[in-house]
Amino acid sequence: MGTAKRFGIYLAGWMLATLFYFSQDLAQRLYRGSTTPWFDVLAPWFIGNLACALLTPVILWSGRRWPLIEGRWAKAIPIQLAVTICLATMAVGIETPLLVWSGELAPALQHRSLRQVYGAIWVYGFHSDCLALWIVLGMQAGARYYREFQNRKQEALRLQLQLSDARLNALKMQLQPHFLFNTLSAVIVLVRQQRNRQAEETLSKLSDLLRRVLSGSDAKEVALRSELEFLEMYLSIEQVRFQDRLTVCVACDEEVLDAMVPHLGLQPIVENAVRHGLGGTLGSVRIEVKAHRLGNRLQVAVSDNGPGFPASKAEGTGIGLANTRARLQQLYGDEGSLTVQNGAERGATVTMTLPFCLAEEGA
Repeated sequence: MGTAKRFGIYLAGWMLATLFYFSQDLAQRLYRGSTTPWFDVLAPWFIGNLACALLTPVILWSGRRWPLIEGRWAKAIPIQLAVTICLATMAVGIETPLLVWSGELAPALQHRSLRQVYGAIWVYGFHSDCLALWIVLGMQAGARYYREFQNRKQEALRLQLQLSDARLNALKMQLQPHFLFNTLSAVIVLVRQQRNRQAEETLSKLSDLLRRVLSGSDAKEVALRSELEFLEMYLSIEQVRFQDRLTVCVACDEEVLDAMVPHLGLQPIVENAVRHGLGGTLGSVRIEVKAHRLGNRLQVAVSDNGPGFPASKAEGTGIGLANTRARLQQLYGDEGSLTVQNGAERGATVTMTLPFCLAEEGA
């Protein structure tokens, strides 16, 4: 902000104070029946506050040089008292010749020497000028505390966002090795069974999938469409391992395909269904992935017709589901949830609920 603009703000503030004191003085005079013209009432207030406006940059500099802040009161207050006494005396010194020159002196002061006029104005105006200058210091201190409060608030928000990002990245880094180790274990099983072609095919698909994971490693959310494409790559690996035992059906409403979901949020849920569904039976398992909009919420449900969760794990306490639940809480707070429900006879359904938000174009 330029010097001229800054001084204009100071002057405008003092002129508002002038109008306030002028209105009070004029009301008192009218109540007493005084016939003094309104201009003769306004002029002294204008000149007196103009003198204070001219000295405002000095008192503000003093406030910055010796700020009224905690831990510095003992030094700042005596200095500011001395500064305001000097400035109030200077204000009277500026005001006196201006009043004499303008001819707006009170009748009792007319035909008095300049020294006598100065003494009279000092008696009547010195203390009010000191108070006015301290009010300026107080406003400056209040503005300083407000700025510091806003800065601390922004810094706290920035640190909170950094902590949130760190937690999300930690959860994602825990999910990715978990998925990787499970897949490599599946490859080892194929090699031991001498199913070398399937092992090579699985490693090739794993390479493509890891490339996809790394390319989006910084993303917190992706479009459901993109997550389903990633899920298809993952399931292609699992279907090499389980062949005809695994059937997957994906049924998502067209309007939700561009909705935002956590990156790598769906894969651990489906992986859990594959592991618990096929791990507890020698038969085939059907997994269904459904997504639909429910008001301002998006619900993504993964169901299987396997044996369901054991009673001890009915809430889904495995690493994949626990991390997914933690990520939903971190990203959406109370608006995100992960529920686990066993079927009436067999199977289980894991439902992810989160706010419905469409991806930006190109996301």
